[in-house]
Amino acid sequence: MNTSSGGVAAGQKMSKDQDVHSTREESAEDDSPLARETTAAGLAAYIAELSGELALMAERADFTMLGYFLRLARVEAETKASELATPAPTVDGSGRA
Repeated sequence: MNTSSGGVAAGQKMSKDQDVHSTREESAEDDSPLARETTAAGLAAYIAELSGELALMAERADFTMLGYFLRLARVEAETKASELATPAPTVDGSGRA
């Protein structure tokens, strides 16, 4: 993957406000729901939604352990989305800079 345009190489972390599109090569044909997620918080919420749906599918197919792990992924993604969407507290506790 080319990271010269501001992307993130494998093993690096994405910053809170970094555009997720800079972490992968752009595609003119990319009209998937993922392409519309432009923030880390939005991406985490999307992952939570998808993993929840996949967990239901896995459980209906009697893939118990897979369903468990997908639900765990959903909870983790929801937690991350919430953390990223909430402003960091300041010294006075207001959450404003």
